Parts: sequence; C-alpha cells; structure tokens
Amino acid sequence: MRTVLRRIMISLAVTALALLFTAVSPATDSAVRVQVSAASRKTVSDGQTDQSAAPFAASNDDIGNQVIAYARKYLGGPYRYGGTSLTNGTDCSGFVMSIYKHFGVNLPRTSRAMRKAGFKVKNLSKAKPGDILCYSGHVALYMGNNTIIHASNKKNGICIRKNAKYKKILKIRRIFK
Repeated sequence: MRTVLRRIMISLAVTALALLFTAVSPATDSAVRVQVSAASRKTVSDGQTDQSAAPFAASNDDIGNQVIAYARKYLGGPYRYGGTSLTNGTDCSGFVMSIYKHFGVNLPRTSRAMRKAGFKVKNLSKAKPGDILCYSGHVALYMGNNTIIHASNKKNGICIRKNAKYKKILKIRRIFK
C-alpha cells in the first residue's frame, strides 16, 4: 500500500511540475514545455539518465542559465575542503553537486567521478552555461564566454574566474541534454 501511495505522490508531483513549468510563448501564443530535469532525483553517471522520469521538455540553454543564476547566489561563500554546504562551506565538487541537487539531479561526490556524469561535450567552443568543466582534482560550472564559477580555495571561496582554461580541461560534461 505504501509503495502505491508513493508512486501516486511522485506522479502527482511530476504532473504539478509539468504544469508549473508550462508557459505561453508571447511570440506564438503556444505552450512551451520546460524540461526541469532528465533525472527526477536519480543519479546521473556514465552518460546515463532516466528519460522516463521527465515527461516534460525544454531548452537546455534555459536550464543551464537557471543553474548558473542559482550558483551566482552563492558568490563569496566560503570554501571548506570536504564541505557540501552552499552557505557554511563547500569544496569544488560539493559546490557543483549541491547546485545540481537543487535541480533534482544527484551527481557523484568527487571531481574525478564527475568526469563520467551526464554527456560528453567535445570541447570548450561547444560548452554551454551549466556544463561541468573537469580539471585534474577540480571541477567548475561553465558560465559562457570562457568564464567559470567554482569553489576555488580558502582564500577566494566561491568565485568567478574569467579564464576557463586557467588549468588544462580534462573533460566537459553536460547534465541536461
């Protein structure tokens, strides 16, 4: 009985989100559907996502920009090695993980494991806002225009860096396809 109730509640929540994120386009007066997440609280790893949990669709650009807008709210926040709190202190992977968790996506905890999350992006010229840039021992969120936001270190905390290639980029991963 509990399982049935849980499934009904999840179905109602997904329906409510679909309705909440359906808007009317002023240019065409037609409904525009927004894909909030391809994972609906499911882990994203090894290029796999659960598309069945996302019955609504939308532009990746819109969601990527929402991810960045949310991340910017924590600019100036403290860095803490091993931390995952956006307000009390986080490290680089904790920052990226916590930002995406707000959007219903569970990412791996370490920067190394994030190199396999979501979908491969060929190079920086193909990167979009919200993509994860993976460096050796570090991750950051791409903002566009060769700029990243990340939990840098104790001195700088959560900050913006204008040169995304300040270190060699090992992988670029896109969470919302």
